Amino acid sequence: MIAAAAAAMIVASTLAATEPAAAADPAATPKEAAERFEANVTLTEAQYQQMLDEGKLREAGKTTPPAVSKQQTAQRSTAVDTATPHEPALPPATAERQARQAAAQEAATSTDEVTVTAAPAIGDTPDQALVDQCMTDDAEDGFGRIMNRFVYCKRFETSVSFWRYPLGIPVLVGRNEFTLELFAHGDDHDRRIRTFARVQEGSVDYDVWSPFERLFVAPYVPLELIANCVEDFNTCAATRGPVTLPFVVWDNSDDWYYWDIRGQESAGVGRDKISYAQWYVQFRGLGPGVPDPGHSAYRQIRCDSADYFRLGAGVYPMACIHNEVTPHLTMSRSDLAIGEVARHIDLAQLEPNRTYPLLVPLGFPVPRDKVIPGRYIADDAAAPGLHRIREAVDPEYQANRDHVRGACYKEGPNAAEYADTGLPERPDTTVDQCDEYPMASTLEGAAHPDWDFSVRAVAKKANSDAGNLVRDYYVNDRILSVDFTLPLTDNDRYYVNIVD
Repeated sequence: MIAAAAAAMIVASTLAATEPAAAADPAATPKEAAERFEANVTLTEAQYQQMLDEGKLREAGKTTPPAVSKQQTAQRSTAVDTATPHEPALPPATAERQARQAAAQEAATSTDEVTVTAAPAIGDTPDQALVDQCMTDDAEDGFGRIMNRFVYCKRFETSVSFWRYPLGIPVLVGRNEFTLELFAHGDDHDRRIRTFARVQEGSVDYDVWSPFERLFVAPYVPLELIANCVEDFNTCAATRGPVTLPFVVWDNSDDWYYWDIRGQESAGVGRDKISYAQWYVQFRGLGPGVPDPGHSAYRQIRCDSADYFRLGAGVYPMACIHNEVTPHLTMSRSDLAIGEVARHIDLAQLEPNRTYPLLVPLGFPVPRDKVIPGRYIADDAAAPGLHRIREAVDPEYQANRDHVRGACYKEGPNAAEYADTGLPERPDTTVDQCDEYPMASTLEGAAHPDWDFSVRAVAKKANSDAGNLVRDYYVNDRILSVDFTLPLTDNDRYYVNIVD
């Protein structure tokens, strides 16, 4: 690492650069290497010699370091967009399936719990408390860490290697190693993810270079960072230009730089204009020879224009979330406020045959086991989930209520159906209410023909608090309601996770 005082010693030379080439292949023939050199070299041998000469001036203290602007270009140039490679957009069903599989694979090895919080306010820098909370050991694996649907972070060690091609033969000049930090959070008012990046302060090391180059050349070659979309502009748009600073400046700064990744509404499907996109942060060194370009792993986002998200006075008409996480509502059996409800759900998920309504009246042979969906199984991408419905537009909601009313109170249009199988005693409505699982706000609720359900008398306050928790959860985890014009597998789903 170069001392902070050296950050002032910055070279003003303009480096003639093209878009990054593929990493030099030492196994290539000299002719192949020479052709690649002619097509993709970022610095000629004459420019490399110029850098060495400038290094000698630094060594002698004969340079006057100019100021280096750390400002990021607000507008992305057409040249950058044109030069960025793109891939075809994934079909929605494929994108959703891949996201679920990635979430299950990551959950199988993760040690951190996924939390649920409202989307953080978007600013020019990330919330440091959230950064500190997110950057655990899990953030340092290949996937990074999705703390919840609105917060993602990653910290990883990487490098850029610099090559020369004297006489057409590739020679490794040096390697600059550093730790890259990423932080990205979704927006619940716009179709964007704001992605932040920086080099971790004090993380840069210079390898392979000669002792002279390690001190007077390697720290002064520029490193460029930029966030890009995987798909083309019809699906995804990335804003703002690259940030290019000498390694010595990156190494002595804790500044973040940001880009917005936007999911195009015109690419959306269904009622809520759901679109999927992938993003990454590219890094490349602009130095002697052809550098190895690199980028972070692709991460998937989902954007929507659902206009029914409201909580109190808040209205959240559009959003983008990190999609590679299994959404789940966590409830605790020991929670003083909602523990009764959590214990009921736990029983329904694990021992459904002990719940009401019974499949058949007492004394009759039981034809099968009850099957109740919605249990959170972290590493199972195919576990049957719950799908949100809304009272205002989905008749299934009232149908669920009617079945619950029959099973609990022997009242309503379905009373006869549960006369001998529902709760043996009506809840005392002066102190209790009937709690049902799956909830009435799910497609898999009591009226569903293929799933079973459970009812139980719980305290009024506990039932009310649990209902408020579910209502808030739908907004904070951006759970879309069922769109019957789309296949059910393409719809959002969630789970309930019961803990101690």
